[in-house]
Amino acid sequence: MKKNLIKIITILAILLIGISPMSLSAYNVKKTSSDIIRVGFYEYKPYYYINKKGERYGYYHELLELLAKKINIKFEYVDCDFSNAMKKLEDGEVDILLGANYSAERAKTFAYTDHYIGTETFGIYTNEDISYGKLSELEGLKFAFIENEANSKWILNFLQDKNINIKPISVSTDRDLLKLLRDKEVDAITATIANEDVQDYKKIYEYSTGPVYLVGNRASANIVSKFNDELERYEDLGINPIHELNEKYFGRNDSLKNKNTLLLLTLFFIISIIIIFHIINKIYPIIKKNRVQHAIRERMKEDRYLIYYQPIVNPKTETIVGYEALLRYNHPTKGLLSPFVFLNEIEDNDMLYEVSIWILKKIIKDYKRIHKFDNMLDNKFYISMNISLKEIENKDFIDKIIKIIDKSNLENNSICLEILENVGISDLNKINDSIKKLRNSGFMIAIDDFGVEYSNLSILKKFEFDIIKLDKYFMNNIFEQSVRQEIMKFLSNISIITNKSLVAEGIENIEQRDMIKYIKNDRFYIQGYFYSKPVEIEMLKFLNFTSTSLSE
Repeated sequence: MKKNLIKIITILAILLIGISPMSLSAYNVKKTSSDIIRVGFYEYKPYYYINKKGERYGYYHELLELLAKKINIKFEYVDCDFSNAMKKLEDGEVDILLGANYSAERAKTFAYTDHYIGTETFGIYTNEDISYGKLSELEGLKFAFIENEANSKWILNFLQDKNINIKPISVSTDRDLLKLLRDKEVDAITATIANEDVQDYKKIYEYSTGPVYLVGNRASANIVSKFNDELERYEDLGINPIHELNEKYFGRNDSLKNKNTLLLLTLFFIISIIIIFHIINKIYPIIKKNRVQHAIRERMKEDRYLIYYQPIVNPKTETIVGYEALLRYNHPTKGLLSPFVFLNEIEDNDMLYEVSIWILKKIIKDYKRIHKFDNMLDNKFYISMNISLKEIENKDFIDKIIKIIDKSNLENNSICLEILENVGISDLNKINDSIKKLRNSGFMIAIDDFGVEYSNLSILKKFEFDIIKLDKYFMNNIFEQSVRQEIMKFLSNISIITNKSLVAEGIENIEQRDMIKYIKNDRFYIQGYFYSKPVEIEMLKFLNFTSTSLSE
């Protein structure tokens, strides 16, 4: 019996010795498995990406390896998209993520490191010809972004606040964005400026939504705390390897800063933006306007604005009865420019008043000179200039030009003012007193482009115009439009009855000239290239239409 007991004890000892290592080994495997943390991996070059060798690479990958090694934590990647990474973290499918923006709402669900791991700067890139900062030109264009990504949400809200309506197209990965832009399936995307793959496209805007952090869920908060301690330790080092890593990927020392430094930077950024907007919205437009006004005054002073004259001819006698003064700009590099190119600049910078005064003084001086030309010695003629409704409504302007004409010693009806805009009855009611005042001071008044907007013939009866100018529209294809011929004859009769002169603009061939010539109206005149294009004052002395030869 004793021997049997010894046998049993011996067998049990052997079993215990054999089982113990197995149990310990099993325990160690379980412990090692629990030490492996799951990290969300999303392609986001140069932060996370697969290199040409098929290896995981990027700034976040190297940063994670550096930190994990120091705190003796092993990790494995769980593939995810940028659009669903935070959801996987929340659901516990991954333990930590790198590169998450902070928000108070997110902080209720996730655990963040106190120290940020980088500041991501983004740009808007496009295939379109859009200048930097001209975000309004994105209106109506297809704009691709990563779904559920904080930086994308920020720029979409920013564009919406600016009332810029884009056609949003959401994707899951950074790679999808670039493919859509490369294939021209979208017009613009938002992407990190550190991604070398976007450098071939045009960047039209740059922005940042602030720093990014290492973040975990509540279950992995202790792991996040370990990473945070290591980040803090690195922050206190004289030579920070994280700084060197940042320099490797981004070419600059993007130092990690604590929350107090970040607050100071944020305040500085906000103050800078306020100052910049104040300068742009208040000071710069004033400076720009003053600079343009000064440039326009210099052009007048140096006679870089020129007056060209186009003759107005009586086709029955082939004599010149007047000239229209037309403004030109002798640009130092572009040559002679028509008003279509530079007039908006004058109007937009409130210089129309001054330029019109300059033109009036100039044509008064030129009138006296033209009157001495051999071909004009016996002719009574007038010079007309264009004038806007806005100027006619300006009492100071009216008083000023009346003083100028009074001092000129010209005979009455030597200068004609052509009302330039398409003026209706309601407008004319406002300016009728000014028209009477100008005519009493010796000006003639012409109504320009008659027949285009003026459908009410009572204008000719109610208001004291001297000249009706028929728009070129009447003469276009007039031989194919019998209605236009009849309208022209009718207006000729009206002008005779109301004792007004009639001027047809845009006469370019002899058939048009002859049609007007043989209408029974001695005050039906012609202006157009048939007789002469607008020319400099010196060329006027050579104009002679009494022979069959006509000026080119």
